[in-house]
Amino acid sequence: MKRCLITAVTNTAAMKIKYVLERNQISAEVVRLPARYTAAGCSFGVEIPCADEFKAYKVLSVSDVSYGKFIRTDSGVR
Repeated sequence: MKRCLITAVTNTAAMKIKYVLERNQISAEVVRLPARYTAAGCSFGVEIPCADEFKAYKVLSVSDVSYGKFIRTDSGVR
C-alpha cells in the first residue's frame, strides 16, 4: 500500500501534526525517518495513507502547526 510521509523537524512537531490529522479523521503515525528522507535535517515524520494526502495538506495548511514536505513512498517506512 502506498504511504505518504510528512516531515517534521522534531518529535514534538510530529506529535502535533499527528494530533491535528487524527482530529480530522486521518489515520497518522509518528515515525523516525530513514536517512534517505532527511536531507533537510528532519529526522521525524508522520506516516499517513496516500489516499488522505490532499485532505491532510488542506487541514495542515489552515492549522498553526508547522510541517515540512510531503513524500510518497511505495510502502511503509519500516
